[in-house]
Parts: sequence; C-alpha cells; structure tokens
Amino acid sequence: MLPSEPLGAGFPLGVERVELTTHRDDRGSFAEVYRPSWPVSPAPAQWGLTLSKANTLRGMHVHLEKHDYVVVVSGQMFLGLHDLRPDSRTYRTAAAIVLDGEDWCAVRIPPGVAHGFYFGETATVLLGTSHEWSAADEMGCRWDDPALGVSWPCSAPILSERDRTTGSYTALEAELTKKA
Repeated sequence: MLPSEPLGAGFPLGVERVELTTHRDDRGSFAEVYRPSWPVSPAPAQWGLTLSKANTLRGMHVHLEKHDYVVVVSGQMFLGLHDLRPDSRTYRTAAAIVLDGEDWCAVRIPPGVAHGFYFGETATVLLGTSHEWSAADEMGCRWDDPALGVSWPCSAPILSERDRTTGSYTALEAELTKKA
C-alpha cells in the first residue's frame, strides 16, 4: 500500500499526491504505478499514454464522473487546477503543482476539478481514468480565462483545435449547473 496525501492548504479538496516507491540501481529505475490492492478509489478502468511536445498545453478540462490518476513518466508538467464543485469547501480554489519524471508520483484528481497540463519540454504522461472515455463527460473552458486564477508559465502554447475554440469559464459554469 502506498502513502497518499492531500496536497494541502490552497489545493482543491480531494486532489492527492500518491508517492510511488522507486527502485534505482546502475541499470536505471523501476516503480509500480498501480496495483488493484492499493487504496485508489475508484480504480482506473482505462489507461492512456500521451507524448506532448515542448510548449504544449492540454486543457482546461473537467469531468463530472471520471477520476483521473496522472503520472509524469519523463519530462516535466505544470498541472493547473480549479475547483468547480459548488458543494466543496474549496469551491473556486485555483492551484498548481509541477510534476517531474525524475521524481515519480501520481496525482489523483476528483470529478469537478478542472485541470490543465502544460509542458515546457517534451514529456510523457500516463493517465488512468475511473471510467472509459465518454464525450458526455468532457467539458472545458479556455486555459487563459482570468476567472480560472491559474498563473500559467506560458503565453502562447500549442493547443488542440478543441482547446483553442472552447468557451469561457462563465459558459462552463452554466453548463455544469445544467448537468447538476
């Protein structure tokens, strides 16, 4: 069983860092990323692997059903977070953390917490989700909307078409209210 801890004051409630035990020797490193016996609830049902080029931003995305379990395998990732759960005591809290492939850990992101990934350098990320991908559970807003309160370390990142054309924070809140 691995230690899991909330990221603490200033972070959305339920976002947790899971320390992965890493074994290093002259050959390199090994770490277990997930075991069904670990207290990861709910357990990942789907795994994905992304390779992101330098200066890429993926987000902001939010899900109402799906939990995310994120591990940076190589490179570095700036993880921006914003709590969109009206019933949460950390509602509208924004925070960020840098994850590094040299210090393996996982971060669990609960439903209702918007998240975006910025890569200042090429990086590989392993992403586990508690449910299989569903378009009905995919929502988002512009990464640079001032209402998010995330201080990104970039100004003109590479974006997908979806992230480039997504709506405002205000529109996202309205969509979430309709789905609640």
